[in-house]
Amino acid sequence: LKRNGALPAVILVDHGSPSPHVTAVRDALALRLSDSLTGGLASCVTAASMERREGPAYAFCEPLLEAALPSVADGQSDVVLCMLFLSPGTHAGPAGDIDQICGAALDKAGASRRVFKTALVGELDALVPLLERRFNEALTRL
Repeated sequence: LKRNGALPAVILVDHGSPSPHVTAVRDALALRLSDSLTGGLASCVTAASMERREGPAYAFCEPLLEAALPSVADGQSDVVLCMLFLSPGTHAGPAGDIDQICGAALDKAGASRRVFKTALVGELDALVPLLERRFNEALTRL
């Protein structure tokens, strides 16, 4: 996925939450992903929210995807959106909010970078076996 010798940037994007605890989990996951990918697979990993509530009380959701996308990694490399969504719906589905935000943000910035989206968390084949394993672990504690 290198383009002009540059590694892709990664944005771990979620819906955005009014709870700072949910955002802290996303941010911690982004740090773990950064540890895994920035050793030669990605130039950087950034956490972002698709949207947030208005007002300074919800600033912990920043950056928003629309701001992060044109500026991450100096706006030069391709971007992989790691989609922290369970199902497509109106946000993460085809021509959904994520696609619209990406298109508008890149148009506004005059950026020509390419954006690649990962599968959604809920679409991963490993999810059901993982949940089954966690269920079995819980059974041992009953």
